[in-house]
Amino acid sequence: MTDVDCRDFDRALRDGSVDLLERLRSVEVSDGDERCIVEGLEHTFAREDWDGFELYVLAAQRKPSGEAVPLLCAALLLKDERVFPEEVLAALNPVADARAVPALREMLHWRPEWDEFHAIAVKALWALAKIDDDGARALVAESAARGPRVLRDLARQHLTG
Repeated sequence: MTDVDCRDFDRALRDGSVDLLERLRSVEVSDGDERCIVEGLEHTFAREDWDGFELYVLAAQRKPSGEAVPLLCAALLLKDERVFPEEVLAALNPVADARAVPALREMLHWRPEWDEFHAIAVKALWALAKIDDDGARALVAESAARGPRVLRDLARQHLTG
């Protein structure tokens, strides 16, 4: 973290400050905070500081940003539970960015042994359904035709509106 404000933001976030997370959820976050979230994601990802990364992913859920999409996708493509893929998917969902389609496609088909209810694929499908892109729509249609029943049913719901 090179910026004083981002160091303060990082310190507050790592202190587990409920006030900060509540602020991120309930009030408009400044552009500086958005920049600090993206910078924090980059920094913690590069250092493989997965506990810190999770905190920044939670912050990114509260302040969705297209700037975070490439890094969040890179985290998903690791296919590693240490990056908290369900939380990363929740951070990507409101952004509805077509750049996420390749990573979301991977998440549709990745099923770690601990994901007995297909939660990762379901969250990937939710995110895909929000993206206004031919590739995303094709993946939703494909999911309606094959795959686990829960995914087929959800995809059909999205296709029928």
